Amino acid sequence: MIRNFSLLMLGVFLSICSCSYDSLPEGTQLELCDTTMVSYDDQAKAIIDRTCAYAGCHDAGGGAPGNFTDYAGMENFLNANKFEKRVIDLQNMPDANDVLPEKLLTQEELEFLTCWVQQGYQEN
Repeated sequence: MIRNFSLLMLGVFLSICSCSYDSLPEGTQLELCDTTMVSYDDQAKAIIDRTCAYAGCHDAGGGAPGNFTDYAGMENFLNANKFEKRVIDLQNMPDANDVLPEKLLTQEELEFLTCWVQQGYQEN
């Protein structure tokens, strides 16, 4: 009985540990991405400044990890795909429970950031 329970618990544990974040299916490309080249300097920075890098959040003295006030401060989050997972895949950053509604991404901003990710996080 104990052996069966142990095997069941091991199976549950392995099932839970094998879960991962889902991402956009391969080949999913927004029409905007076909016609618009998105770069940090031209589009992404203004969106990130408004929704992420404001005082108290992802800035030099903010409570959130990382300083997103410039491209260099974001690079570790971009290279590790943390930005993509939270903003594009999970769409839970900015967190609607923690920010004022005007800090949330609009659909258009989400599409620009998705293109930026898909196009390789171009700086300029």
